[in-house]
Amino acid sequence: MNPINSQFYKFQRDIINENQVILQILKTNDTKENVDFNYYDITLDDHNTTDENDNKNNINLDSNNNNATTDRDKDNNLAIDNSNDNSTRDSTIISNSADIVDSKKRLIRLEIPKSYIGSVEIEKYLTELANELRLTSTEANIKENTELAFELYTLASLSNKNYAPAYFYMGVIYSEKREITMSLQSYQKAVDINPFYPEALCNIGVIYKSLGDLDSSIRYYYRALQGNPNYQLVRSNLAIALNDYGTKVKLMGDLKKSIQIYKKSLSFNYKHSETYYNLGVVYAENRKFEQAIYNYELAIHFNPSYTEALNNLGVIFKESDNLERALQYYNQALISRLNFPQSLNNIGVIYTMNGKMKLAKEHLKNAIKHCPDYAEAYNNMGVIYRDIGKIEKSIQSYESCVKLSPSTMNAPQNKLLALNYSTVYSLEEVYSEHKKWGDKNLMNFQKCSAVDNLPVSSSNLKHKRILTIGYLSADFFVHSVSYFIDGILRNHNRDGGFRIIIYSNVCKEDSTTERIKGYSAIALWRNIVGMSAIDVSEMIKSDQVDILVELSGHTCGNRLDVVLHSPAPLIATYIGYPNTTGLENVNYKFTDLYADPSDTKQKYTETLWRLPNSFLTYSPPVGYHLNDIPPAPFLKNGYITFGTFNILAKYSDQCLHAWSKILQRMGNSKCRLLLKSKPFACEKTCKSFKKRLLETFKINPDQVDLIGLFPQQKDHLQYYSHLDISLDTFPYSGTTTTCESLLMGVPVVTLSGSQHSHNVGKSILSNIGLPELIANNNVDQYIDIAVQLANNTSKLIEYRSSLRSKMISSYLCDNAQFTKNLESAYKSMWSHFIDTK
Repeated sequence: MNPINSQFYKFQRDIINENQVILQILKTNDTKENVDFNYYDITLDDHNTTDENDNKNNINLDSNNNNATTDRDKDNNLAIDNSNDNSTRDSTIISNSADIVDSKKRLIRLEIPKSYIGSVEIEKYLTELANELRLTSTEANIKENTELAFELYTLASLSNKNYAPAYFYMGVIYSEKREITMSLQSYQKAVDINPFYPEALCNIGVIYKSLGDLDSSIRYYYRALQGNPNYQLVRSNLAIALNDYGTKVKLMGDLKKSIQIYKKSLSFNYKHSETYYNLGVVYAENRKFEQAIYNYELAIHFNPSYTEALNNLGVIFKESDNLERALQYYNQALISRLNFPQSLNNIGVIYTMNGKMKLAKEHLKNAIKHCPDYAEAYNNMGVIYRDIGKIEKSIQSYESCVKLSPSTMNAPQNKLLALNYSTVYSLEEVYSEHKKWGDKNLMNFQKCSAVDNLPVSSSNLKHKRILTIGYLSADFFVHSVSYFIDGILRNHNRDGGFRIIIYSNVCKEDSTTERIKGYSAIALWRNIVGMSAIDVSEMIKSDQVDILVELSGHTCGNRLDVVLHSPAPLIATYIGYPNTTGLENVNYKFTDLYADPSDTKQKYTETLWRLPNSFLTYSPPVGYHLNDIPPAPFLKNGYITFGTFNILAKYSDQCLHAWSKILQRMGNSKCRLLLKSKPFACEKTCKSFKKRLLETFKINPDQVDLIGLFPQQKDHLQYYSHLDISLDTFPYSGTTTTCESLLMGVPVVTLSGSQHSHNVGKSILSNIGLPELIANNNVDQYIDIAVQLANNTSKLIEYRSSLRSKMISSYLCDNAQFTKNLESAYKSMWSHFIDTK
């Protein structure tokens, strides 16, 4: 006899011959001399208790789990027995046992004292004995006891092939050993014997969920509830599985169905915080903020330290412009999880919006420190570097983001935008980067598109009495683009052959949005916020748009993902971006002979369509009192104030060198430099910028005033009263700021160049009739014009009193005539399209 001891039992085995083994079971305090044995003979003909062929379900062991949007790994719990709902996720992995049951032996004789068994069936006794072994195991003997228990379960199954619990507990041990196929087969055998075995059905559901088969998992959980409708473990597991299934459906694009599934999940566990969180995510994506807030708050109610929900509440309040409350929730998230990267990133975004660049950088760097592969933080660092004029660092940050997340959409486009500010890259290199972006995205679209491009219907391919024009933009609010599209939408001739449809991606509508919505020329206003590119594309096709005009290019909120679908026979890009989209399927880019002369060296994937005179038509801000321009400030100050209100990213080294020479020629006592830009709200940014002005450009910091942004448009415009002369930036000139300056009676000196962004100032001034303020590709001439104008105080006074009226009466502000010319262009485009077809 070879004794094998447990805490309360000893098991002795005697191999009689190759066909017979005796197994004796005694309690530790008993001896075989003082007990009366019962004898049980078990044959081993059916030693393999399960057959792989009995399992009709194919199992893919390489399947991945479907993760919910909570970013938390929530496993389902295994059922152990009727009274123990503990999970086995932390169980010890054990090695294969040295089986007492040797497949070479044909007979097992069990010797068990009669007093141990009483009237209990042998299979039940063996199973209960195995359970007792497992429950009383210590850390020292858990491996040995688990092996013994498995052998006892096996003997129980051999003694009675229809005893389901034995197979169930064998399945539990297989599961603990991560032998998933064997575990599933054992559970399935138990269910074959007892179709309403809730614990076995539950554990089969757990296995299928671990394999990513949510449909099968949910089906078995429902079957388990048929056997025991109040089985809380199963109800909890089913809630988790339905939550994951809802996320799966959401990722497939069916948001309505995902909401239904999430709500079904809550019917099985109303305290499941992850499901409330996921509902909040869906509602937030649909911009149903009240419902999102309600569900996030419920998630926090059932899990007060739910970091992601706290963070996402901050996002909602940020989107609602309640930045103070957004910061409160972000900071609460950081209390619940110290250095949570998403909240650090989001706080950085708010500080960037407010121009507090030092604090923004600190939080973003901290986010990256604690999550080095956090791609979005690198993107946002790129935005900060661009805003403070460090363009090359900005581009490097965007490239880091793309390296970490090759499928990201924002960073590649932000990089393209930043290239327009750079003086390091050549025109050819900038074009090449745009072209590579366009080719890559068109190729990916063609490979991955689930919806084939619908051909243009034959009814569209003809000369039309009415052309349908679609305008696609995220900028139908108080935004630079709105000042140049407003007059067009107001003056389109609805009765003269045009049907106008707006596709608005405006997240936060304002009074400008409402005003534009009311223009009679607009036939339809489509809000496309949150809609997929496929859905918007199908909408445009359904609306039978003939010419789609996108107004954003690679700027924030663009929908070039829609443009990739070629949803209209003709597509044009206009206003919002000073370069090519890089997309071969965009047919035209509107421009003029000033911005893009016929001998331009700048390349575009689009065909340039040069409008008469100007490619822009300006509408002054509505609702602002434009009477009374105050006298030129030099009359009171006794010195000339030069300046610009363009963004800091446009202050190139060449530009700052030119401004330095202007100040030097004027003399320190005769002039000052006033610069207004968002980053100057940050004291550290101001100090470092003034230090740079002194060390690199020899500009006296005491001669420079740096002003941050104002919250109200009227305050911004009124501040032009502090300027005598506006100095345009280059090689990326101003557009809206140039028009605003002229509107407020402040002359603008500009420098033309070799690219579109360099020539916008020239286009504006030429169309107003101010060629004397244009330096034609000559920096010295730019400096001369500024200095000469500063010394011609009578001319400054004349400009102050006449510029506004001169501008408003010019072609630049003749919105009606401009729109007629634009409509003629649309007709010519369409006629050319039909003729070539």
